[in-house]
Amino acid sequence: MRIDFARCSFGQEEKDAVNRVLQTNWLASGLENEAFEKEFAEYVGTNYSISVNSGSSANLLAISSLELNRADKVLTSACGFPATLGPILHLGLQPVLVDYDLSTHNIEIQQIIDNIPKVKAIIFAHTLGNPIDMTTILKVAEKYGVPINEDACEAVGTKINGRSVGSFGTLGTFSFYPAHQMTALGGGGMITTNDEKLMKRIKSLRDWE
Repeated sequence: MRIDFARCSFGQEEKDAVNRVLQTNWLASGLENEAFEKEFAEYVGTNYSISVNSGSSANLLAISSLELNRADKVLTSACGFPATLGPILHLGLQPVLVDYDLSTHNIEIQQIIDNIPKVKAIIFAHTLGNPIDMTTILKVAEKYGVPINEDACEAVGTKINGRSVGSFGTLGTFSFYPAHQMTALGGGGMITTNDEKLMKRIKSLRDWE
């Protein structure tokens, strides 16, 4: 039996959606995109979602929206896809790298607890759709007032006790790269949040930076 790593699967509904966009003569973020953002926010369970061109850009804009100072420390996993670490370096922030749990390939929670007092933010991935124990992480993050960016780029559809990943943290980021669970014509990404100020800041960064 052959199992493909990734496969395009679309039908008439998807073709009709593309044609609706073409018929409007509006190829930037129009009504179809706004409807998608609304539906995605409802699906994940957040107040807002903001579409971007990729999951990598989603991580960059999410961290940028926190308006950290250069050289502020941001905690992340030492093992993972570069798009999680990349925004920290891109923005001139200082990464605090912690180990990962070999049994889950997710960030090691005890090391988050040990290092969180010295950082200004946290970003980590739900690796390959395998969710992290958010209850423990949220408890310690709230204690120290540290915002969390859940990198759910590989985890569209993953839930913890019926609640979608990307809705637990201050920010959630998703990727629609073809190898992931869903795509938007070969790319795309999304940022989710319940914070109206962050939503407006991210939209400004997306449209003007």
